[in-house]
Amino acid sequence: MNIIGVGGFTHDSSATLLCDGRIVAAAEEERFTRKKHQEGWPTQAIAFCLRQARLTERDIDHIAFYWRPWTKDSLRSIGRRLRYLPTHPTFSAGFLIQQLHDTAWYMFHLRRFRESSGGRAQIQFVRHHDTHAGSAFFCSPFEEAAVLTIDSRGEWATSVGYHGRGNHLQRINRIDLPHSVGVLYLSTTNFLGFKTGDEYKVMGLAAYGKPKYLDRFRKIVRLRPDGTYRLDPSYFTVQHS
Repeated sequence: MNIIGVGGFTHDSSATLLCDGRIVAAAEEERFTRKKHQEGWPTQAIAFCLRQARLTERDIDHIAFYWRPWTKDSLRSIGRRLRYLPTHPTFSAGFLIQQLHDTAWYMFHLRRFRESSGGRAQIQFVRHHDTHAGSAFFCSPFEEAAVLTIDSRGEWATSVGYHGRGNHLQRINRIDLPHSVGVLYLSTTNFLGFKTGDEYKVMGLAAYGKPKYLDRFRKIVRLRPDGTYRLDPSYFTVQHS
């Protein structure tokens, strides 16, 4: 069985090819375009993966995509933006248009890829956090492990805990928007004057810093007895700016 996994699209687009459960090739589109954080459909990355395995589109059985666009969790994001529309019309309208544009564009590419496979490849929409958890656990040497994913958001969830065993990941708990450590990291990166996608620079610089604002951050992020967390939304404008 041959599976092409497509990642990124809105940033850092990439492709991975699995043949009978074994990773044969993987690449990010930016390696070919020389554009950092290249977004969009990973045309050249997919072509590279197929060349490495000496396969064509007609040999692909499944196309896996890293987002589930029509689930309740995904639609909640649109509903939330509509509620912001009266108070923040420009950003909210722009957000909705971009979401619709991106969804229509990747659906077009997915179906076109399926057609180039002769219609035999099946499109699989995978929950975003599941893709992160799978890329960690299924490539690890462990038969059983606790798995934690933390992102800005995936559909509606921002952090998800799993129990991994064998070839299965069982969700244990999750944290939803607006509580997101990923959004906190993104906002801090932007506040310091860096661009979205430059979080790794802040991570590198952190080793040279002093905990001058530790008390402030303890107010922004509140740990709970059950191991989850909550953010203080009053510190953020990311939802409407």
